[in-house]
Amino acid sequence: MTSVLVRPVTKSLLLSAIFSMSGFATGALALETITLDNVVMDNGEKGTATVRKVEIVGTNLTKDEVQKLFTVGTPKEEGVAILKKMVASRIDIPEAVISNKEGKVTISGMQATDVKEGRVGHAAMAGFDGAFTSENGPVSLKSGPLAVDGAGLTGILSAVQTGDMGGSATQFGHISWQGLEVTAPDKDTPASTPGGNIVKFKLGALVADGTAEGDVPLKTKGEIKGLTVELPPGSAGGQSLKAAGFDVLSLGFTFASDYNPAQKSFAIDDFTVTGANMGSLGLKLKLGSVDKTLFTGATAERTSAIMAGNVSGLELKFVNGGLAEKALAFAAAQQGMPPEALKAQASAMANQFIPAMLGGNPVGLKIAEQVSSFINNPKTLTVSATPKGAPLAFTEAFGLMDPSAFLNRIDVMVLAQADGAAPAAPPAAAPVPAAPAATPAAPPAAAAAPPRPAASAAPAATQKLTGLAAWNVLVGNSISGKNEDGDPIVEYYLANGTVKQLVDDEISTGKWAVRGKTVCFEYPDDDDETCYEVAVDGNVATFTDEDGSGRRYEILKGNPKKL
Repeated sequence: MTSVLVRPVTKSLLLSAIFSMSGFATGALALETITLDNVVMDNGEKGTATVRKVEIVGTNLTKDEVQKLFTVGTPKEEGVAILKKMVASRIDIPEAVISNKEGKVTISGMQATDVKEGRVGHAAMAGFDGAFTSENGPVSLKSGPLAVDGAGLTGILSAVQTGDMGGSATQFGHISWQGLEVTAPDKDTPASTPGGNIVKFKLGALVADGTAEGDVPLKTKGEIKGLTVELPPGSAGGQSLKAAGFDVLSLGFTFASDYNPAQKSFAIDDFTVTGANMGSLGLKLKLGSVDKTLFTGATAERTSAIMAGNVSGLELKFVNGGLAEKALAFAAAQQGMPPEALKAQASAMANQFIPAMLGGNPVGLKIAEQVSSFINNPKTLTVSATPKGAPLAFTEAFGLMDPSAFLNRIDVMVLAQADGAAPAAPPAAAPVPAAPAATPAAPPAAAAAPPRPAASAAPAATQKLTGLAAWNVLVGNSISGKNEDGDPIVEYYLANGTVKQLVDDEISTGKWAVRGKTVCFEYPDDDDETCYEVAVDGNVATFTDEDGSGRRYEILKGNPKKL
């Protein structure tokens, strides 16, 4: 196992110096300084690269080979072969200009030291500055200094040679990038819009460290600071951000991973996204049976390596720093109701829907309690999943679509905490008017009853309800009436997003989903979803389509038609 570190002098250079001082230098060991001036690489309409000066000190390449590296017509295989054998104590390119008919980018202060056969001890760039015109308007780029220590480029060189970038992993010892700014127009926002149409992207700093064994990365740790995205205030995205309580998105990332080739274990010890005035979302993941071809193989080999792997642990942790309150305010405004009322409704719906969606498993009740607790006091929510017994193979995971099968194979724990303290006792959920039972009501007894007996009627709502409150009444229950063709129709709405429809004697199964203020339905033969605004007044449900046409139905308790 070798650490990817900066090497101050290569073995070839040291041997060359010894032989030179001893008078035994030969043509095979001679290292030269080669300089190229005013290099122009014209690639037609794709653009031109102009390098005023290239100086390669202490290299084993001939001038002809160096010229081939800076010639557009050099075959790809030949260029890669030259780079793979290249040795140099230092490479200097003070400035390079890449241009085409849309604009140009100027890269300054490029230098590489201790170059040896696909590895670079230290590479640096003072920065780059560019401007060009896109079909939507002017784009600008500006970068601060970038430095990389201990870079291994064999993966990229091999990928370039084969044309398969699947195995193009790059190893490094240290990366530091200070400052990047990009501005570009929003294609959907006119320049005349108040506030303009420019999107601004900034990167404060990126720092990462890594070790490797050959071409296989072992440990990686990195951080991104000061990543900001500012959208035009008049754009759709800018208005949505404003409505959610943000003028600018300000983010940060941390990442740490560890790969053990002998044990074939790969762990993401930390992947955390942090947002200013939002909070953080962290991921931890433990994988097993991961072959090193995941990092070094071609695309097909990487896919096979993933599919042969397994999962032994997963954890997601959300720490609220204001995002929950902003999301609640945004959703409440969309629903046209007070935030506290929506919070109470969401808490009650969690207690109702989660157990039903998890097939009545007792774990569902515990999960619902913790989710409800978090909704009422949003501080920290942790979700962890651990396979029971042996790790869960990726191929096995595809067969766990049924909630009961999933919970029989996976231990799931959800924990809500207030201010990092011990788990808070879940508060009693505020009742939702006319809410159905936690699980869909059982069908009536086998004894026959009239199609709509009084006993089957759902409890009447005490006031007219709309939106989620209205739909909450219908989930777990049925409606009865006539469709647009005048045929008798009954629909039963399950908590897992399924709808059962009976028209005459024909039963169809579809899906329902809440989309903002509407509920949308889709059946297998439908081309698109059909959406309605739903209102409940007493035992009557009204479905109003996008054209404003409404139809009334009687609400029936449970599933009286046994759909």
